[in-house]
Amino acid sequence: MDSIVHFEIPANDMVRTRTFYQQLFGWNINTHDSQYFLAETTETKEWRPTAPGAINGGFLQRNPIHKTPVLVIQVKDIDAYVSQIEKAGGKVLKGKESIDSIGFSAYFEDTEGNVMCLFQPTATY
Repeated sequence: MDSIVHFEIPANDMVRTRTFYQQLFGWNINTHDSQYFLAETTETKEWRPTAPGAINGGFLQRNPIHKTPVLVIQVKDIDAYVSQIEKAGGKVLKGKESIDSIGFSAYFEDTEGNVMCLFQPTATY
């Protein structure tokens, strides 16, 4: 079953956003790079949540795709899903791209205008 494994929250001011979520919820937020901060919302081991069903997320600069929070859905075959998005009535916003050494992502808009992200991990992730 494909499931939500991550979230992304856009920000105009990354430092202000990090401070807000750290103070409000006590999340541990690490700088992945200057454009993406990783948010640990629960106990983790090797950055993966240890509690069943829990997810972590990230903050990134607001941009044309990331106008509102985005849910990240893990899939086994990202190419198969990307090829089906438009047939199902959606729109591909950003095709398959590599994410460092952890896997691949693709962004799409559903039939209601919501932006979502597909994620296919590599075997090493």
